[in-house]
Amino acid sequence: MPQIYLAFHGALAVLRQQSGRWTAELTMVDQDYQCLAVDPHRPQRVYCGTFAAGLAMSDDAGLTWQPVAGKLPYAAIMSVTVSPLEEVGGVGVVWAGTEPSALFRSEDSGRTWQERPGLQDLPSKPTWSFPPRPWTHHVRWIEPDATIAERLFVGIELGGVMRSLDGGQIWEDRQPGSQYDCHTLRTHPQAGARCHLRSGRGRFCREPRRWHHLARP
Repeated sequence: MPQIYLAFHGALAVLRQQSGRWTAELTMVDQDYQCLAVDPHRPQRVYCGTFAAGLAMSDDAGLTWQPVAGKLPYAAIMSVTVSPLEEVGGVGVVWAGTEPSALFRSEDSGRTWQERPGLQDLPSKPTWSFPPRPWTHHVRWIEPDATIAERLFVGIELGGVMRSLDGGQIWEDRQPGSQYDCHTLRTHPQAGARCHLRSGRGRFCREPRRWHHLARP
């Protein structure tokens, strides 16, 4: 049964298609929801990040939710994703990004987490800032590469796009002249090393060595 999940301030919506019609159900009507991710290795499992109550998980396609077992050091979960290429014990490897900017990895559905502290060592970090809350910043998007498991892109709002080639241990800083306002990132299994960025200034594509602007269609 096709489903769509929507996260927004005040509720989480699950849209289900039955007999050619879509129905919408609101659930967990009490939080500011920031992000969602479905486990491609186990589609019934869905993760949802909140601004003040950590990361929640559903094992029944959004019918019921519970907090993940392992507590992260920050309550504001601004991004979550499940690796399309990495799985352990039949479930996908989960990545979570927080405010302030920090990146965490779980290989056991959120029961335990390992930080990737190399992100904190980037030279550009003192310049990161989120205008509505200028004293802080956050990991807005996490994009595991669709072709190489060890290649990982992270978008900081506002800070730019960082790349790791070893699963988040060591990071390359943002490229000179690149966009700092990262909203979403996407890779594609047929596009090799390319990473597509949606920012406040339009769409951009990163080739292996540079970003270029994509004109509107």
